[in-house]
Amino acid sequence: MRGLFTILIAAACLGISGCIFPVPHQRLHVYGVKGKVVDQDNLPLKDAIVFSCADDGVFTKTDESGGFELAPTYGWHGAYFYGPNSLSLWPGFDIAAPEREVMVCAPDCKAVKINVKDYLDPDNKFITIPEPIKIKK
Repeated sequence: MRGLFTILIAAACLGISGCIFPVPHQRLHVYGVKGKVVDQDNLPLKDAIVFSCADDGVFTKTDESGGFELAPTYGWHGAYFYGPNSLSLWPGFDIAAPEREVMVCAPDCKAVKINVKDYLDPDNKFITIPEPIKIKK
């Protein structure tokens, strides 16, 4: 009985003060990007390629209306401090970057590099470029 009581007191103390547990989990690293690509005459460009300049292999093609959706990127993290206030071991480390560079290429057109700087609702996971991206031939 005494051993059980000691274990319960120890568990309660650890639960109140918090513990560091190695819990692998994925977190959002870089927000996705949504937008539209048009030519100099404001006509939508189908099958233009939009890719991340971060060398992470993320790319997409535009649809018939010139719209695209570049996926957000996620990364693995190792541990959390669990307790009344759970938080990452490295403050600020789990915050997704609101900045992303993307390159837009289309056949017979000049490539365009865009630095997306914007903030958004964290539930969204996407940055929307408000104006169409113009590519010159």
